[in-house]
Amino acid sequence: MRTTAPGGGPSRHALRRQRPPPPLPARRSGSQRAPRRSAGPLPPFPRGLRVRPFRRPAGDPRGDPRDPPGHPSPLPPPGTGRHRPGAARTRAQLPKPRRLGPGPGAMRLSALLARVAQPVMPRGYRRGMNRPGSLADKRRNPPGIRRRPVLLEPIADDDWHLFCGDTVEILIGHHKGRQGKVNQVIRERNWVVVEGLNTHFRYIGRTEDHYGTMIPSEAPLLHDQVTLVDPTDRKPTTIEWRYTEEGERVRVSTRTGRIIPKPEFPRPDGIVPEQWIDGPKDTSVEAALERTYVPSLRTLGEEVMEKMGIVETRRPRKVYWY
Repeated sequence: MRTTAPGGGPSRHALRRQRPPPPLPARRSGSQRAPRRSAGPLPPFPRGLRVRPFRRPAGDPRGDPRDPPGHPSPLPPPGTGRHRPGAARTRAQLPKPRRLGPGPGAMRLSALLARVAQPVMPRGYRRGMNRPGSLADKRRNPPGIRRRPVLLEPIADDDWHLFCGDTVEILIGHHKGRQGKVNQVIRERNWVVVEGLNTHFRYIGRTEDHYGTMIPSEAPLLHDQVTLVDPTDRKPTTIEWRYTEEGERVRVSTRTGRIIPKPEFPRPDGIVPEQWIDGPKDTSVEAALERTYVPSLRTLGEEVMEKMGIVETRRPRKVYWY
């Protein structure tokens, strides 16, 4: 670094090093401190930058900041009305108690129990064709690994119109135009599985020494990839929900105007409640609803002794509590 100027004098860098630092200002107490100076007006915004003014929502008791000075505030002045300290509020001003009974905003007990009965899935869980909690499902969703979430079309439960046992027609794929019966519905993925259609082949029982057995397996289809079949003419149709004169919500074909009833699909144990006939070893409904319990203040041991005719002749010893 040069310490001399071209003319022979000291350079500006040497003068800067020789210059003593400015003295620090004396620290004042709180009462002697000078008021803070304002930084002055803000610099203008660059061109093309739009600033949205702050606006409070309509009905905000704090008013609008754009009001001129002296504008009357919507709040009453302090010390008057119910804002006065210690002022008693009338019954109309007290907060209304929360309604706990059945109403438009209350949750019914059945809905609460149904929500509690649902299994709690970990974060990042992806539902597949396997039953939740099974070994195959745990293999697909190992713990500690997050899978990318699947985006689904939100469909309300009241608007879902495909059920197990319905006859549908496939609209895409190598089985396009063929009709089949729905044997599984997975609402978490908006899937339906058609029996014997949209199949692919996979191996089961594969080991190191054996190739396994190749079997056909039905692949799921989205709800918009199939269409419902009208049972009157066996042709595909769209449906809409309507109400009968009795108030029952039914599916109606938009092409023929006929009602498409919900199918009676058996449960996983193969039982159709509407078609079940009691056997000799089945408990009838009358026997299950019969009231046989009689409340009593006696203990179970005393009731058994009375029924068997056992008389207690012993007398209990005196017990002293300290």
